[in-house]
Amino acid sequence: MSAAMFMLPSSKRQDELLAFHHWWWETNGTLSINKLDSSAIVNLPIGSSAQRSLQYRRKRNWPLRSQAELLSMPGWGVDSIWVNSGAFDFTSNLPESKPYSPKKYFNDSRNPQFLNKGQQDERDLTPVSLNQADSLQLIEIKGIGPYTARKIVKYREHYGSIRSLVHMKQALFPAGRWKPEWDSLFVLEDIPSTTLSLSTTSFDSLMEFPDLNYGQVKRIVFSRESFGTVQWKELMSYEEFRDCDTNFLKLYIRD
Repeated sequence: MSAAMFMLPSSKRQDELLAFHHWWWETNGTLSINKLDSSAIVNLPIGSSAQRSLQYRRKRNWPLRSQAELLSMPGWGVDSIWVNSGAFDFTSNLPESKPYSPKKYFNDSRNPQFLNKGQQDERDLTPVSLNQADSLQLIEIKGIGPYTARKIVKYREHYGSIRSLVHMKQALFPAGRWKPEWDSLFVLEDIPSTTLSLSTTSFDSLMEFPDLNYGQVKRIVFSRESFGTVQWKELMSYEEFRDCDTNFLKLYIRD
């Protein structure tokens, strides 16, 4: 919003604010409030106090249940117009049997203010799923800052999932920047089934995979149209694939 808005008369400023909020909601549609990661929360058109309230609940897996509960959170009074202008989806990824309890948190020995240094180090050793963690969860790993966490999330979005820790290390942490202790703190789980196939996936869909170029996709399609089926062991003999990491490609594209 432009700073000039706040120089307008009160009624005019209110109209401009309403217009902005209506435009924002028309552009973004229904908001899945319980599925936002830390980066998405920062980009919401709400005040810093409201953002901190959302970050607090997001970090502790404490889902919101209704619009009234959202408005009742600390710091949301000034953002009520934005809340009342839009539509929210309060679906949560958490199982219903494990809701977050604020009372338990503030009295739990896991609360950082009750931990001594040895206990904090033990808590830091909890493995994190590379295919599920958002930026906020990643930065809980000792040595991972916001910039590195965002790089990991972007890498995952780039390929759709993370299937090779070795490839991720080479792509994101050159020159020995990967810390050996991270090997036990990141786990590869919740890997979705691959949907790409050498034999059935269309030319356009194969072109969308980031590590395949035009010449390689053309060779795949030509081979299967000529011979009926195509396999990686055959493709590896062609010039287009001699200098690429086919072992990595096999993780995302099946025969």
